[in-house]
Amino acid sequence: MSSSLEYFQKQTEATHAFQVVLNAPYEQINCFDYQKPIIAPAKTFLSQLA
Repeated sequence: MSSSLEYFQKQTEATHAFQVVLNAPYEQINCFDYQKPIIAPAKTFLSQLA
């Protein structure tokens, strides 16, 4: 994970921060349960935006 993501989250005071990757398989997790930066598979992240 990019160390810059955590820095950017702190600077913007964002509740969530994601590094979305295309080549990872779907995971049965809720991306929005995490308040620290996480790496999220695109299929998982996009399925939770609706």
